[in-house]
Amino acid sequence: MRNLFLWEVKKNVKKSAVIGISVTAVVFLILFAAVYNMLVDFVKGLNNMDWEAGGEYGEDIGTPEMPDIDMDNQYMITKEELVLRIAQAEEAVKSLEKEYRTNKGVYSQLYSEKSLLEELKYALENGYYDKDVRFLGYNYATTDLSGEGFVTLYASLIMLIALVYGVIYGANLYCGEYKSGTIKLVMTRPVKKNTLTAAKLLSMYTVLAAVFFVPVLIGYAYGAIAFDSISATEVIYSFNASGAGVTTVGALTFGTLFTSFINILVVATLSYTLATVTRNSAVGIIVALAVVLGIGSFFSTIGITAFTLSYSMNFMTFFGVASVVRNGNFFISLAVTLFWYIAALAAVFLVVDKRDVY
Repeated sequence: MRNLFLWEVKKNVKKSAVIGISVTAVVFLILFAAVYNMLVDFVKGLNNMDWEAGGEYGEDIGTPEMPDIDMDNQYMITKEELVLRIAQAEEAVKSLEKEYRTNKGVYSQLYSEKSLLEELKYALENGYYDKDVRFLGYNYATTDLSGEGFVTLYASLIMLIALVYGVIYGANLYCGEYKSGTIKLVMTRPVKKNTLTAAKLLSMYTVLAAVFFVPVLIGYAYGAIAFDSISATEVIYSFNASGAGVTTVGALTFGTLFTSFINILVVATLSYTLATVTRNSAVGIIVALAVVLGIGSFFSTIGITAFTLSYSMNFMTFFGVASVVRNGNFFISLAVTLFWYIAALAAVFLVVDKRDVY
């Protein structure tokens, strides 16, 4: 199995592809770093701006004094403010629940308000007031000018590269051999079909891990050096709008990166299966990309978006990182993702094992 795995990696990883992906990742890093640095300078400029007001004819009517902001405690909230925000959130939830009866389009907003309410209640119950702590649904953002904010945005670009590469890579694992006829030579070796299928799958996962995580880790290192890291900053998060807890920005960043990689693996596996079953790499590539880019939007018009693979794979939405689609639920999304992933694996193993290559 080990030698077969190494042979698959060596056979399918082309030098030109490695160079192309490496150059693309470096270019993206340079360009994105330049844009991000411009954003940092712009925000710093806003924070340091002197505000002036003038009369109708340019007469100076005074410069309003800007309040001092304690940057070390900018996320501090008092107990009184916390109680007030809880009351406001409860009213918002009641209002949205009433509106939801006739307008299903407010589901995402309702979900967000429920999540925030859980976080605020958790903070009050556990004494997280008069402390510098963030709320995932209130003042946390992956676009923060920090090392974690940098790598989160940069990773979204790398994910697109790795996803497209994974779809193409998976679609050609068996198809190329079927098309050229070399599959007959491969099958003359003393190796079981299922072992070969598994070796191809593991080789694809290993290559995609390198394609995604190597550039991302380099980006993380750059972000940590160039900007302040907020990895240890505490964040109160909600899970599935039904409970809350405390984690760190670093943990949330890792979770975002990990779930992005899971998305890549699932879509690449789908492409691998479709192309192998149909013996047509174009089918695997087109359908897999359609699942990611288009089909979910179509189903949103008939209200079953939460049951589509493209929306189900983004698990971090259920921790408050992004908005949730209609009928969204973590356990539904997990079930949908596992169903399609297991079905794809079962199909490719079954078809290859039963197929006569001669």
